[in-house]
Amino acid sequence: METSKPFKQITPDQLHSKQGGGCLSIFGLPFFAAGIFMILIAIGIIPLENQNDLPDWGWIIMTLMGIIFTSVGVTLALGRTWVTLDVTRQVIQKYWGLLVPMRGEEISLIEFTAVEIHLRSGDSKTSDQFPVTLKGRAGKDIQLFSSIEYGKSYDQATVIAKFIHLPLEDHSTDHSITIATDQIGEKPKELFDSTVRLSDDMPKPISLQSQIEEIPDGKRITIPLSLPKSLRVIEIIIPLIFLIIIIPNIIPFFRRANTPDNISDLFIAFIVVFFILVPVIRMILAFRRSRKSGTVVTVSSSQILIVEKRGSGYRTNIIAAGDIIGIDYSTKASLIKFSHASKKDYAGEQYASATGGYPPPKWLSFLSKLARSKGITIKSKSGLHTFGTGLPDDEVLYIYSIVKKTIEGAR
Repeated sequence: METSKPFKQITPDQLHSKQGGGCLSIFGLPFFAAGIFMILIAIGIIPLENQNDLPDWGWIIMTLMGIIFTSVGVTLALGRTWVTLDVTRQVIQKYWGLLVPMRGEEISLIEFTAVEIHLRSGDSKTSDQFPVTLKGRAGKDIQLFSSIEYGKSYDQATVIAKFIHLPLEDHSTDHSITIATDQIGEKPKELFDSTVRLSDDMPKPISLQSQIEEIPDGKRITIPLSLPKSLRVIEIIIPLIFLIIIIPNIIPFFRRANTPDNISDLFIAFIVVFFILVPVIRMILAFRRSRKSGTVVTVSSSQILIVEKRGSGYRTNIIAAGDIIGIDYSTKASLIKFSHASKKDYAGEQYASATGGYPPPKWLSFLSKLARSKGITIKSKSGLHTFGTGLPDDEVLYIYSIVKKTIEGAR
């Protein structure tokens, strides 16, 4: 969902967006109703059966809760924010109010140097967001729009950047891209002109896991499912620890303690089943699933077809060539640099002064060895589509160069 509504041109020199209302208004109504109900009880209009038993401090708490709930409800149900970009006056007008503007401020557009797209990663309860912000000269950015769909955020960023004549910077993936004002929206492959460049003759990895086939209109890449090395190591180590160390030491312990045979046998059987057999069976099943799973990417002049197979199920993504905005890759090394750069951008000059501009600490390099590459990302109007997660860095770069060359050749 969008956290703000798209900008629309209302006059030749103004872009306008109204934030608030809609679902937020519906969400605020229960708070408003609950607050009014508690206030009416507190002032005695709505009687309670046991109001004589309610202590004095109870009435005070009910009154305060009523005021809080009513305030939250009014803010959500009636609160609005109006944002206008005025290129004639070179200002951003921001107003706040309940149904109508009540107070506001004006900020000079001269204070900003670029329009940016970022990725704000979500968690198990929230989705990823792609906020569009104005990059401030003094490190104070202003968010103008946000959506869970990359394509919508990209469209808004291009509209805003072209209108206020600022370059567009895309920081949604590991390698940032800057598009000059006069190049925005001129051609569908604009991000390819600015994206990271690799050698046209990337060496083929010695231990290439993927299969790459020539087809009449492009390339077909079959990528096997890659299980995390840490997971495979843990699933092997745990049964070995119990088999080699714990069981040989626990049997003499039971004998010295004169534990009944039926109890010691039951305990050892429990360990064998749940800490040896179950992990081994899970490892075998995971290996069998990995042999039947994988991703097939077909790159042609008209589209990119991504088919992900997981056991007996399939998931297909079709990306039309005209909808492709750009392509990027993510290796272990670039992932660490991206995270470090994101923190630096987030903290601005304060971060740079605090760290003295030094490179990332050594412990980050150590953690990068445990991380997994994210593979190749296709940026399109329908979103970000990723494949090749977990592949070695050299294979990610090799496949990236092939896909990129094929797409550019088709254009």
